[in-house]
Amino acid sequence: MSVSAAWIASGATAAYFALVPLLFAAVNSGLPMWLERLLLGLATPGVLLVLVWMPLLKSLGLGQGEWIVGPSLAAYVLLALSYSAAAGTLAWLLGRLLR
Repeated sequence: MSVSAAWIASGATAAYFALVPLLFAAVNSGLPMWLERLLLGLATPGVLLVLVWMPLLKSLGLGQGEWIVGPSLAAYVLLALSYSAAAGTLAWLLGRLLR
């Protein structure tokens, strides 16, 4: 039994969004500057994908913070699952089109 590309894409996207907060947490741990830049470069696309939804999340009360507003944990998990489902669906559709 083989794992389909849709499951791989969905799992990789979910793993990436689980890794983004850890990358930001590692930045303030005294790492060398070149490693901090690498970690921030890896985390930036995920942050930008979340920031797109912040006006809606803030109006729904799912944002937290005073000066820097970020999503609540529940909103972040919902966004990560949504992007994972979208990546899996896109991989499935591409697989269907390329058969």
